[in-house]
Amino acid sequence: MNCSQNCLDSNCDRETGLCVSGCKGFSDPPSCTKSCPSAVWGVNCTLACNTLCKNSSCNKVTGQCNNGCSAGYRGLWCNEECPEGQWGDDCSNNCSSNCWTQVCNKQSGLCESGCHGFSNPPDCTQDCPDGSWGLNCHSKCSTQCINQICQSVTGHCMFNCTEGCNYLTYSEVKETGKNEMTFGAGMGIGFVLGVVVIATLEVIMLIIYRVRKKSAATSHENKDLSNDKLQAYDGVNEMNVYTHSYETTCSPELKGDNRNDSSQQTSEYSNLQSPVYETF
Repeated sequence: MNCSQNCLDSNCDRETGLCVSGCKGFSDPPSCTKSCPSAVWGVNCTLACNTLCKNSSCNKVTGQCNNGCSAGYRGLWCNEECPEGQWGDDCSNNCSSNCWTQVCNKQSGLCESGCHGFSNPPDCTQDCPDGSWGLNCHSKCSTQCINQICQSVTGHCMFNCTEGCNYLTYSEVKETGKNEMTFGAGMGIGFVLGVVVIATLEVIMLIIYRVRKKSAATSHENKDLSNDKLQAYDGVNEMNVYTHSYETTCSPELKGDNRNDSSQQTSEYSNLQSPVYETF
């Protein structure tokens, strides 16, 4: 037969089976039949469970906190503290966002570092009164906020702000360390953007002017070319008229005296040519 698993190192007397080296998680060697009472564990139940174990309860053999850890701790033996921002049994809770920098007591969850936009540390459940904000509501809203009322956490003007003021108040930039744009910087950027826009518009207008000028020049050239063609056409027409008139005037079909003169000239020409033919 095998020795009882309750025996330390599984070592027992070969004849009786008694745990000669002691018990593992049991309190009555060599029999090792009685389990360790609450809050103790180990060889013959001589070791105490970690007090950070929930209800001081632990595994009788390994000593691990089998029921979890008390508030503020975690791990198998509950020997690790909760990280910042967590609290409660086994560190299962997150600190309230009402706590300053969201840090709280790791056991109770109370905002021991103060409140972020609330007035009653460490509970941090009461809103800031009108006109105040920030750590435990100690900061005053900017006088530039309308009715001097601002958001209790950020300090932003609740109902906007007076003309010419920055929406993020100077007090917020000062106390929270935010590097927000100032009103002067905003004006500078606005001026630069205005110059860029104006320059862009001037370039566009110049391009439009040049395009229209080029278009007008092209139209004028086309018009001159058309006029040249028209004048050439008129010239040709006048030549045709002149030629027609000339042909009409010089036509051989003459009337009256002109016809007779022509006939006489022909007769004289014939008479002049006759002797030549006779000579041959």
